[in-house]
Amino acid sequence: DDVQALTNNKRSHYFCLRRREIMKFQLVVSLLTAVSSSVDAFMPSLAPYTAFTPSLSQSHNSKNNNNVMRPKKYNQLFMSDFASAMPEKPTLSVEEMMAENADKYIAYIRGSLGEGVEAVPEVQALEDARENGADQKELTQKIYELMIEQGMTYDLDEMGVMTPTQFDIKANLDDPVVQDEFKRLYEYGMKLCKSGLLSTDTVKEIVLKRLIERTGLSPEKFDEWLGY
Repeated sequence: DDVQALTNNKRSHYFCLRRREIMKFQLVVSLLTAVSSSVDAFMPSLAPYTAFTPSLSQSHNSKNNNNVMRPKKYNQLFMSDFASAMPEKPTLSVEEMMAENADKYIAYIRGSLGEGVEAVPEVQALEDARENGADQKELTQKIYELMIEQGMTYDLDEMGVMTPTQFDIKANLDDPVVQDEFKRLYEYGMKLCKSGLLSTDTVKEIVLKRLIERTGLSPEKFDEWLGY
């Protein structure tokens, strides 16, 4: 029992680590703040991410330090002046941003796999889509599918190395961390739907095959499990 409890604790810790890394790459996969307001719904909520990464723009005692002037470090002053002298980076279209983010995500997965660990097929599918000049909707679909498979297939250690997971999802549905992980991925798909980046039918198919079936629940019970 003690061994099992220790294993469960490690798995919960792994889910937290993996969530932090996936949230980072949700930001990479997002179309960034420069995209028009019609695509703003694609941006994932920053609340869970900032829970792991406290804001550097606020002090813990900001209420008492609103009027305190803090000198900038030399390199901050230099970089500020240097950046203002540089030409502005060309604005990318939605399609160009998505293609760039897809390439970054592929590189991240490939570079994070442990020695001898195979990439899930969705990595190659995304690479093929890029090579074949896939449009924005196809890239969005491939990225979303890869996000889910990354989270469900690999453990992520403290060094950011991915290894095959042995975690039994169906046996741990009562774990709040597991529930939260599924809810986050599910809601991310809903955001893609509402923003028009993916069709409702496409998201439903992905959620059914890659999330709901992994729990062994019916679609109705799955919604109930997530609190809807």
